[in-house]
Amino acid sequence: MSVLTPTMHTFIGLLIGMLLLIAPWLFGFHEVGGIAVAVPLITGAFIILNELITSSHASPMHVVPMRMHLALDFVIGALLAASPWLFAFSSQAPGIWIPHVLIGIGIIAYAAMTQPEDERVPVLS
Repeated sequence: MSVLTPTMHTFIGLLIGMLLLIAPWLFGFHEVGGIAVAVPLITGAFIILNELITSSHASPMHVVPMRMHLALDFVIGALLAASPWLFAFSSQAPGIWIPHVLIGIGIIAYAAMTQPEDERVPVLS
């Protein structure tokens, strides 16, 4: 079910990246510190960078083909959703690890709903 264009996907991805950058403060787990805080910060920065280099019309640098970008989104979404168990913070309060799981699943969902065709030919083909 490809209902999102690559351009729409880019804008959603940028919003998700920004959400992840503020998630520790938004969801109130910033004081915990450690890996539970580092994971959304690193993931958010990666998603923003990834959105800025894809072949979407909305991206300033057209380097990564959309299919590869979507594959990276699936991987990063799965890693984010699994991060509480991968990095052993799932035993902490649910308010710390549930946002990781829900946003990770959301990343997988919007990637699955995106048209995989490139809007532009990447510079490095």
